[in-house]
Formats: sequence, C-alpha cells, structure tokens
Amino acid sequence: SEKDDWDKYTESTTMLFPFALLYFGKGNVKPFVQAGYGPGWAKLKYDNEKETQKLSGYELVGGLAIFLNQYVSLDLSLGYASAKAIFKSNYNTDIKSTTSGMGGNIGFSVFF
Repeated sequence: SEKDDWDKYTESTTMLFPFALLYFGKGNVKPFVQAGYGPGWAKLKYDNEKETQKLSGYELVGGLAIFLNQYVSLDLSLGYASAKAIFKSNYNTDIKSTTSGMGGNIGFSVFF
C-alpha cells in the first residue's frame, strides 16, 4: 500500500501589515475605516523538502468604535483581506497562489 506523507507537512507564515485608520464623528461611538498593505514570508516543509514563499497582502476594514473613555475603545469590524504567494517550483517555474476572504472582529484598542 502507498504511504501518505502529508501528515508531515508544516507551514509557517509571517506578514507585516502597516495600516491607516480613520475615525469619523465626535461622539463616543465613531465609525471607522482601515486599510493596510504589506509583505510576508512563508516556510513550507514536506517530504524532507523545504520551500520559501514571498507573500504580499492587503486588507480593507470598516467598523464601529465605542469609546469607553479617552484612551480605550471597544471595536466591532468587518473586513476583506487578500494575500498572494509566489514561489519557484523545482521545475524552475513560478507558481502563484491567492487566498482571500471576509472576516469579523471584536476587540479593544488602547491609545497612549
């Protein structure tokens, strides 16, 4: 029988996303938009082989910030993100992959 070696597959991805964030309004509840773009790197290991991929990605986010005081807000957001990977195969050809999707977040922001 044929042995499946995919159970030895590991992947590690790192991305840096500088972003710009803009709040609207003057009250304690403020809508906001956010956009970011940045590079990244992925390391893949499988079947005793290693590969490195270069990544690039962006995000577009919109949401609502509820300021609890001058320095802390509760944030509710919905956004879209996309990342592209390009790497060289063993056959000296470029292989391109795109991953994208929508997601929601609930979190806190602290301003110093």
